[in-house]
Amino acid sequence: MRATPLLLTLALTLAVTTPLEAQRAYEPLNKEAHRQRRAKFLEAMDGGIAIIVAAQKDQDLIYEFFVDHSDLHDFIYLTGLEGIDAWESALVLAPDAETYREILYTSQDPDGMKEKTGIEHVYPYELFMEHLSDAITDYSLLRTHQRGSKALATDLSRSLGEEKNVYFNYQRFLNLAATPPERLDIANRLRYFSPEVQVKDASDILNRLRMIHDEAEIELLRKASDITVQAFMESAKAVHEEMTTQQIAAIVNFTFEYEHAAPSFRTNISISGPDAPARGEGRDWPIGIRPRLGPWHVSDGQMISYDIGAEYAHYTADFGRSVPVSGKYTPEQRRIAEIVTRIQKQTIAAVRPGRTFTDSQALKDRLMSEAGLGDVTGTYGISHFVGMEIHDVGFYDIPWEPGMCFVIEWRVSQEDFSIRFEDVILVTEDGHEWLTGHSPIEPDEIEALMAQRGIWEGGR
Repeated sequence: MRATPLLLTLALTLAVTTPLEAQRAYEPLNKEAHRQRRAKFLEAMDGGIAIIVAAQKDQDLIYEFFVDHSDLHDFIYLTGLEGIDAWESALVLAPDAETYREILYTSQDPDGMKEKTGIEHVYPYELFMEHLSDAITDYSLLRTHQRGSKALATDLSRSLGEEKNVYFNYQRFLNLAATPPERLDIANRLRYFSPEVQVKDASDILNRLRMIHDEAEIELLRKASDITVQAFMESAKAVHEEMTTQQIAAIVNFTFEYEHAAPSFRTNISISGPDAPARGEGRDWPIGIRPRLGPWHVSDGQMISYDIGAEYAHYTADFGRSVPVSGKYTPEQRRIAEIVTRIQKQTIAAVRPGRTFTDSQALKDRLMSEAGLGDVTGTYGISHFVGMEIHDVGFYDIPWEPGMCFVIEWRVSQEDFSIRFEDVILVTEDGHEWLTGHSPIEPDEIEALMAQRGIWEGGR
């Protein structure tokens, strides 16, 4: 395909735009939303204090969709600070403090961080360990003049009380064979110097909070879903024989970048059908670096499977569709696609508060059996949470509640082709919102989409 001026311009744009810069372009820090999250965290604590350290990526090759800023997400969730603003920073929360309920330690200008976050008590990071050392001292040992001259430490010491509970942001994903992250030294020192300290995992509280999204988060989830659907549609218009899976993925990724987003995981375009690469090819590579894109040439008669998701301002989508390379389904492809599309819609329609992932899986399986497809190979569990991670934190063994966001995901595989779905669903007070519901899904809709001429077809 001959390069057009438009394609050259797009390529140059990709070359000079980094995902991190694109993600942050138009989303200023929402001070009120982060203040409300801190208030909920304080309310959920059982006394003591919480220490949430700003942490960069601690370990590699732990988890398939573990992203560079996973370890920083809890700090971002509570403060909105990231990048340089989060270097050498720590947030301390104390629900029983009289004055110092929220304290931010920063390596940046304290006054600037106070203005940016709305946190009243902001101090240089070099005072963090000094203040914490004084606070761990038993309140009963602080003499009158110390209580007067060290008001912050006194307030924290009083809050800690005799039980001395300290909530700390440990990693969620572990590699016990790796060198322990530097930040764990803080928790170890607390135990070493003061054996009565009870260090608890802050994720027990944060997982619950992050699982139920507030309005600010929901708007970002909607935006990430909109961008993801847009990327699917724009790339599907361009699909034709002799393209490669990598070229299709590049259109998806450019659309993300153009909309100030980034891939929330490596964009995956796979093939099923005649002369398709063997399923699982390349899967002996280490997690996180395996070649998921091929590249493989696509040809008429094959089906392309999308597994894509945009990350916008740290909130993600995860989306899947299957389309015929030729733009037209074969009779058998259409027959199966119509059945499983109906089942996907019925499964989504049943989402509402009080139901569970187990209910959803059972419904999908029952509908498949009733349609005479009970023996057709189906892969995946029905769902996973989405939020600040593409596979986000949350509890899978409790009924759904308003504010939860997850996917309905599954794939049907037959000898010559496979069809997959993945849609982002938000649980609402009276049902659900299908965040990716504006994407084509019916076979007629997919064919109509692929018949359109996209901006990428100038050289065809």
